[in-house]
Amino acid sequence: MNDTSCWRDVLATLIKERRAREHLAQQIGVNPVTLARWIQKDSRPRLESLTRLLNAVPAPYAGPLRTSIAREFPTLVPSLSLPARKPAGELPAAFYRQLFKLLSGYSVPISYIAITDFVLAELIKLMNGEEDGLLVVVLQCLAPQQPPFVRSLVTTCRAATDNLPCEMLQDIAFFGAESLSGYAVSRGHSSVVPDYEHVEPLLPLAPVDPLRTVAVCPIRRGGKTAGCLAAAGILPHTLTPERQQLLEQAADALSVAFAEQDFYAPEHIRLAVMPSYEEQRPLLANFRERVTHLGMQLRRQGQALYIHEAETQVYQQLERELMSFALAKQVV
Repeated sequence: MNDTSCWRDVLATLIKERRAREHLAQQIGVNPVTLARWIQKDSRPRLESLTRLLNAVPAPYAGPLRTSIAREFPTLVPSLSLPARKPAGELPAAFYRQLFKLLSGYSVPISYIAITDFVLAELIKLMNGEEDGLLVVVLQCLAPQQPPFVRSLVTTCRAATDNLPCEMLQDIAFFGAESLSGYAVSRGHSSVVPDYEHVEPLLPLAPVDPLRTVAVCPIRRGGKTAGCLAAAGILPHTLTPERQQLLEQAADALSVAFAEQDFYAPEHIRLAVMPSYEEQRPLLANFRERVTHLGMQLRRQGQALYIHEAETQVYQQLERELMSFALAKQVV
């Protein structure tokens, strides 16, 4: 970022989206309208507000903002403090001790739930992203109903900082060739988009409001892929190299949560195009009811399924419906 940028212009970029504006205003302790008045020079910010602003913005913006603010308010320079941000380090030894303990204490498939919940919760804490608004999610290759080709990825586990909308932790979603997750899984390497508004022309991306940045790391074992671990933030440029490194280490750790049959060779991953997140939501709203209905139906027939098996069957049904929806949309 250019150190000569006017801090008001930078602030205008950061609060372009409504949720980002509300989030930043809450962090600073002002009304969202006040931010707009600062940008338009209709109001002069107080010292404590400027200090909170520096501590609330993503790390790449803090230094340039301070430089620009110092030029406009030179008398405040000695009082303005840069945020004391703790750089994200590597996964600690205690993390791996707890991971091995979980592996020895649970059986499959319970171990998958226990391990993914643990890894994501620890990852969110280690990323130290409470001020930035971060989400981490596991997307698994959906077992094909008609082998051998994987056609989509489905979200199976999520964790987020407290300042993200609660619905982002409840919704399931499907991703395919149109997404950065699909791109990373198909090619077997990590990918990152620092800012949704500045994306490489040929890079696939399926934006989800209010997220502004995303990084994806495949979950691999022996040259095969089970899915990916993705991190996203509501402010651009918050997925620093340190956080990306943590994400890659966590993706490696998550590989122990999957069974051998969950991994697919590159030639067996042929992802379809999925509808947008907003288009999917009405079709996925009754997911849990469908799982319950399937379980009851099979019990009446004298059959029984583990809950994850019932969920997989419903996922496969939904995948077919979403693929048909996307295809019909293309035809129209």
